[in-house]
Amino acid sequence: ESSPAASLPWFLELMDFLAARGIPCTHPRPRADGGFLGELCSKPAALFARLHGASLERPRLAECAALGDLLARLRETDATKKMPPPKSAKKLNISFID
Repeated sequence: ESSPAASLPWFLELMDFLAARGIPCTHPRPRADGGFLGELCSKPAALFARLHGASLERPRLAECAALGDLLARLRETDATKKMPPPKSAKKLNISFID
């Protein structure tokens, strides 16, 4: 993914925040020191939990309804109010969770 490196800690914390509230999303695995972000070959790096399931080529009505429910739950977390994005993330489009 291409995002400003300064925003990475916030995105990792956001994914962990959402996963802890039952939102099915990939989330970072904590390191031994409790942090999420490390370095590999002089670049930022993190390990993530794998999501279960498969992609759908043609979602049916039930899958679309489930997605709508998930989006409602995502908004109910108030994630960006509890964790305002850093200035480095302002230029990225994260309006879907506002």
